[in-house]
Order: sequence, then structure tokens, then C-alpha cells
Amino acid sequence: MSTKLLATPGTLTKLSTFRDKDHMDASIRQHRKCHIRALTPTMRDVLDVIAQYALRYPGVCYLRKQRIADHIGRSRRTVIRACKALEQLGIIEQYPLFRDKGDRRRSVNAIVVQPARVTTECHSHKPKHKPVKQTNSTNGTHTPTRPTKRAEHKEPPHLDASYLRDSMPVALFDVLSPFLDAKALYEAVGAIYAGKASIDATVTIEEAPKRWADAIKSAIRSYKAGRVRNLNGYLRGMAARVASEVCRVRTGAGGATWLTGA
Repeated sequence: MSTKLLATPGTLTKLSTFRDKDHMDASIRQHRKCHIRALTPTMRDVLDVIAQYALRYPGVCYLRKQRIADHIGRSRRTVIRACKALEQLGIIEQYPLFRDKGDRRRSVNAIVVQPARVTTECHSHKPKHKPVKQTNSTNGTHTPTRPTKRAEHKEPPHLDASYLRDSMPVALFDVLSPFLDAKALYEAVGAIYAGKASIDATVTIEEAPKRWADAIKSAIRSYKAGRVRNLNGYLRGMAARVASEVCRVRTGAGGATWLTGA
């Protein structure tokens, strides 16, 4: 939009992209399915918060980046990068808003969830091909209709490596990326976050990056040596154990020095 958008209820109503919450939730589920390989855990967390605060005007989130960061326990810069990545995928659009009164300075961006478009790239199954219809001519012969040209297959969009690295803690990316491809990396990080959250969702990798890196390296070595069959399951259990250690150190119940830096 070329004209300045004022932060008013009328503007937010016009930006609304869905009839109600159910339609928005269905579209977000479709986005998750379509971009399952591209969405990092941080991007999923940001999208969840956007959805939670996009109810009054369905699809429109009017929340500062810092507030989103506070909700997911990450930095404001990380949230900005995640929103940029979500926008690149076509999941959201961001509109700069300006104050309605006074000097009309820049206000908060409106983050608008976009309706999901169902495409062939979003489905894992092969489409069923209908048989070519036969047309009877007046002389009794059959003239086959000309088959339509098949659409060229396009690979789903992938994020640049910079987005991948910036959307997760460095300790995770640096340790896992040499051993895992993109899909496996996303799944591994998701398993680690799930295990961590099962103990305490407020525990962050940044609290004890070396401890996390050492534990992950040990898990990778065990997996490559054949001692572990289900890597993601093992990583989830490992993450729960490390998160428990962090919690004990927080409360002074443990004697570890890797968290305090002593």
C-alpha cells in the first residue's frame, strides 16, 4: 500500500484476512503443512504468538516485536529475523502503521496472516490422473482430445542459510549442521525443544551453550557409532536431562560450574 496506514480500528478491519478464528487457524495449519521443511522452531513459536493476538481483527496481529520476544524467550532481533523469514514464505505480511493523532510518527507494524493457497507443492501424494475423454465424431470414429500440458513441478521454497542459522541458537546450528541435512536438522532441533519444554519451557540454550553442545556432540557420536537407533528420541531425552540440570543450578541445588562460568 502506497499511502500511510493509520493505526485505527478501521485500518485493522480493512487489513483483516479472515472471517473468523476458525478460518485463520485452518489457514495456519495449511501453512505449517506446506512449509514443514522451512519452518524452524523459532518461526513456529513466533507464528503461534501472532495467531494468539490476531483474534479481534481475524488475521491481524498488532503487537510489538519485543512483546513477541518476551512471550517466546528470545531476543527482539531474533523475532525480527523470524518475521522476515515468515514473510519471505508468504505466511505473513507486515504493514507499517502510523499514529492517528499528533505528529503521526511511525507506530507498530501490523502483522497480517495470509490465507494459505493450496498448491501441488503442499501435498505429498500424487494427484490422480483422469482418463482422457473420447469424443465421438459424426462418422463414428473416435477423436481423442488433446491432453492438457502438465504443470511443471516446482520445488518448495527454501530459506537462505543465513535465515536458518539466525533462527536458532548458534550452539545448536554449529553442532548439528555438519552432520544433518535441512530436514533432519529441523526435526532434531524440534526434538531438543520438546525435551527441554517437558521440564521447563523457560530454559534457554544460551544459559549453558557449552553444556548443550557437549551433550549434543555425545548424542551424535553415539548415533554414528550405531549405539542409538532413534536420534530424535534420544535428543529429546538428552534435552530433558540437560534442562533438569539447568533448573537445579538455577535453584542452587547443583554444583555444576558450566552455567555460572566459574
